[in-house]
Amino acid sequence: MDRMQTLDSIKAIEQMWDCDLGAERDEWMDALSPLDSVTVAGTLLKLYEGSSSGHPTIEQLVEAAVAMGEEKLAALPEVDPWVPTPVLDDERGPFVYEVAPWVKGWAVARYRHQDFRVFPQQKVGYDSHQIANSGYRTYVWPDQLKMPPEDAERYTEEGAPLKVDEIFRMISQ
Repeated sequence: MDRMQTLDSIKAIEQMWDCDLGAERDEWMDALSPLDSVTVAGTLLKLYEGSSSGHPTIEQLVEAAVAMGEEKLAALPEVDPWVPTPVLDDERGPFVYEVAPWVKGWAVARYRHQDFRVFPQQKVGYDSHQIANSGYRTYVWPDQLKMPPEDAERYTEEGAPLKVDEIFRMISQ
């Protein structure tokens, strides 16, 4: 979360549980900032519904938010965009793989045109990386420049005729 989202979450805790975190706010800021704001908001609601006493501890909230994030990931379709689909009937043999069209577009954008904006399909990877590495701030979806749909479509069309070996050759240059 960015600073404002984290502060909003802290204010929500203070309002929901009618408390003042006072000097603990810095600790809460540090603990909540690596988390996803939507997951934290959902977690706060879930904890509030089941609460009959004071506000949750930092540990309880973080643990519940991570668990909720894992539930969200588990609910995603079981398609791994990073695992290529085998093409067994290709003239080059059984070890040829095809990649999703958007991956070809991503490679064209990044390696032909030096356009480093992220494609919408990358969000699943960003989310799973953030849940698995909640303290690691490099791959945070809201911080990245997004690829407009029309640009993504243009790059995907340009990359459509590429074969897998051509993509890897482009990436390795």
